[in-house]
This record gives sequence, structure tokens and C-alpha cells, in this order.
Amino acid sequence: MVDSPALSFRYNWTHALPIFDPIIIVGLLHYSRATVRQVTSTKTHLLKLDYEGFTLWLDCGKRGAVKFRYNAQRDTGSFKRSSRFYLNPNVPSECQQTSTKGYGNGYDRGHLVPANHLDYSDSAITASNTMTNILPQASNMNRGAWELTEEIVECYRDIDELLVIGGVIWGNNPR
Repeated sequence: MVDSPALSFRYNWTHALPIFDPIIIVGLLHYSRATVRQVTSTKTHLLKLDYEGFTLWLDCGKRGAVKFRYNAQRDTGSFKRSSRFYLNPNVPSECQQTSTKGYGNGYDRGHLVPANHLDYSDSAITASNTMTNILPQASNMNRGAWELTEEIVECYRDIDELLVIGGVIWGNNPR
């Protein structure tokens, strides 16, 4: 067991600033290489994907992740992120994005688990570019509040190890 300070984030949308509450989460650390496990649910078909350094829960009906988890540890790495994106060959095609038509026009390929937080390992940073870890994010969010949140974690992880847990809010675009 490891005591890992974690940050939960709320957003002040008026000023587009993250508001974070430090909390303590205790959990077991478990990493494996792209293990796929089916999670049974009466409402959705979820797959739990264990990559080196992070875990995703994938909703096959939405072809995207609904939850992610990773430990942000002291920055000791320097592996570079690839510019290529990959399909996960262990995940059925009906459970992951196979088209990039949703990108552009104000949307980025947004990483749920940031590549830079996995730069301690070539295989972990490469896994961050699988399409199961990518979702369309509004460009202003991806390059604004989301990037700022990544930078906050970047700073705090050098103070102490952080357990980062996040999720996706699916819904209609209110524009």
C-alpha cells in the first residue's frame, strides 16, 4: 500500500481557472502491459485496460474511455512522445475510435493521461498515444484548463507521488 496525495479538480468556469482540493487516496499500485479485462455491467460494456503506467476504463458503446487512473511520480524521464497515434490491437474495433473525422474544426486529439507524465519509459509514453487514451477535446479546453491541470500535476509530482483519477463527461455540446 502506498499513501499518495491526489488532487481533485473543480473549475471556476467564469475565470477558466482550476480549483483543486488536496485529498489523500490509499491504493495498491498495479501495472501491466496492455492487459484487457471485461468489466461486467448491466448498463454498459466496459473494458478495463491496464497499460504500463496507467489504467483506462473503456465504454464500447461510446468507443471511448469513461475513467482513467495513474500515479504521477517524480519527473526522472526524458523519452519523447511520438507524433503517431495507434489503435490497440487487443481491443475490438467496435470498442475504440477507428476514424479521426471528429478532429479539427475546433477539436484536438486530447490525451486523457498525458504523455509527459509517462516519459520515464519508452513503452509507457508510446502507450499514451493509443486511440483508447485519446478523445476529441475542444481546443480551447485542451490547450487551456486541461493543459493547466497537467502542469499543476507536473509541479506537485516532484514534491510527492500523486494518484490521479479522472473521468469523462459525455453529453451534448451546449453550443
